[in-house]
Amino acid sequence: MRRLLLCLGLFLSPPLLAATDVFTVHTPAADIPVTRHQAAGKRLLLWLPSEYGVLAEEHRIAEELARRGWEVWLADLYAARFLPTSVGSVLAQTFTDWELIIVDDGSTDGTRQWLSTQQDPRISVIRQPNRGVSAARNAGLQVAQGRYVAFLDADDTWSPRFMDRMLAALRARPEAVLAYCGWQNVGLPGPRGEPFVPPDYENEAKGETLFRGCRWPIHAALTQLRAVQAAGGFDPGLNSAEDYALWLRVALASPIIRVPEVLAYYHFHGGGQASSDRARAALQHLRAQQQFLRQNRAFHAKLGKKRARALMMGELLQQGFECYWQRNLPAARTIFRTVMRHGYGTLRDWQYMLPALLPEGVHRWLLRLADEKRR
Repeated sequence: MRRLLLCLGLFLSPPLLAATDVFTVHTPAADIPVTRHQAAGKRLLLWLPSEYGVLAEEHRIAEELARRGWEVWLADLYAARFLPTSVGSVLAQTFTDWELIIVDDGSTDGTRQWLSTQQDPRISVIRQPNRGVSAARNAGLQVAQGRYVAFLDADDTWSPRFMDRMLAALRARPEAVLAYCGWQNVGLPGPRGEPFVPPDYENEAKGETLFRGCRWPIHAALTQLRAVQAAGGFDPGLNSAEDYALWLRVALASPIIRVPEVLAYYHFHGGGQASSDRARAALQHLRAQQQFLRQNRAFHAKLGKKRARALMMGELLQQGFECYWQRNLPAARTIFRTVMRHGYGTLRDWQYMLPALLPEGVHRWLLRLADEKRR
């Protein structure tokens, strides 16, 4: 028996806000009532009734409000509408000796009712109040009985051959603790929606390459359970980059293996995303790097302070410029300010970053002038 644990997470994010009102959004499909939870400043949590099934409209509304300078959350509390697809991709696996532990982390939709209809004895459910993504996954790990573990969120799916191909790779190299594969964002236009296979990390530059960034998502890996447990599981202090922090601890300690096939899919729907998500993810990534260096002084010494700084700040600056050119100004400004506080970047970099110290309205005005000149 080489049973696999598949920990499917249903996460409540972000936390609910108190004051509410309702307004109507006009779309080509219908006039949709939207509940707005407002806190201090320009911060909104939008709820679109799930019966409308207008996920594309959620994303469009959020993008429009973000352009107006609002920080926008789209409440991702409707995991039930994705569960048949995500769980279905597990049931469709050609490898059948698995246990699926579903952690319901405070969902408020029809998730519980849907789960109650599932009769497969390989599926078990843990219900808990909302404690966050790391705590939810750790709850699944505590009751795991398999030799290997994979993680799947409600909007993720796998190819039917995912388990077979990943398990075969680990069996072929018993010393490897983790197998990772290619993946695809389904529903995103352009290059971001193209299939992608990460590089092979097992070479002389493995330490530097992985420390700069991990290019496989949480659901594109199969790991030995003992390695995840030895690494301490997920850090509850991180609500983003928690998987990257775990992979650093696991993958830099032992060999890993690449499966050069696209076997994992993320289904983009716009829910649970915010105009500041890019900045939050980038800063949590930096925090995970800094924490890893503090806990692994030998690795830090081998890397060297100068190189470690270049890897951390270089990655952060790259994220800032990606946000800047996409005109996600709130995220770019947050990232640029962090980079400047660390005194990093070339003179040309600072020419782009310095306006982030100005009021946002002035910064936007300067960008409009620059865009008009380019036309």
